Amino acid sequence: MLPSVAHADVPYWQARYWFEPFVRAIAVDPTNPDVVYVGASNGATYYGEHGTLVGTGIFRSTNGGYTFVPTNSGLPSLVVTALVVDPRTRTCSTPGSTAAGVAKTTNAGASYTPVNNGLPSLDVYALAIDPVTPTTLYAGL
Repeated sequence: MLPSVAHADVPYWQARYWFEPFVRAIAVDPTNPDVVYVGASNGATYYGEHGTLVGTGIFRSTNGGYTFVPTNSGLPSLVVTALVVDPRTRTCSTPGSTAAGVAKTTNAGASYTPVNNGLPSLDVYALAIDPVTPTTLYAGL
């Protein structure tokens, strides 16, 4: 069964069927709040919380979080710890993960390409796009 949360007519989000193991990253399309990406894993901190890293990847909603579908084709790791949506292209979510670095999609998650040039570590815990220069991506390692 696909995970889902409360529909937009409810004034708050409520978990109905939760992502396994845990939601670690959420990114909302800045120009279309109906498009929501969720990354799930147990590897949110440097030390982890469960010993063995487990993840289920990225899920995408086009109806404000009412339903989600997995978008993991070509994702280098299902242990997703960070997400960001490029405000210029709107179809680009960039996930960060532990041990696999950063990947980029330009087709709404149909496929991903690693973009790790210059990263001294592939353990990524936070991502942000520079609001003044949106071609600049910051990664917290």
